[in-house]
Amino acid sequence: MTTDFIPLGMEATWTGRAGLGNFDGDPESVTEIYLLDEKRVLRGAISLARLVMAQPETRLAVLAEPRVLSCPADLRQDELAEMFDKYNLHALPVVDAQGRMVGVVQADHVISFLREKL
Repeated sequence: MTTDFIPLGMEATWTGRAGLGNFDGDPESVTEIYLLDEKRVLRGAISLARLVMAQPETRLAVLAEPRVLSCPADLRQDELAEMFDKYNLHALPVVDAQGRMVGVVQADHVISFLREKL
């Protein structure tokens, strides 16, 4: 899991960069932008492709998928790998017991785990 992800507030708009310029992590790892409420509870996700095609004045909450697949922080690695396989995921948000986003698991993390098992 990585804690490098781009969280934005529910009222954010796409203004050309929407917080992407402040991201210090690996830009290759970003596949989605995550919308969090004031308590950091995950409320939506927007793919980068959808974000890039949006009009500048569009509220990001309108673009977001409100039903976001996520996993608990204590999920076993083999169950996590099954989720990636079942849903063909590139990334999966990780939340704590209160639904607050704590990180993201990326497909390369799962691939590394699966290689170790062989």
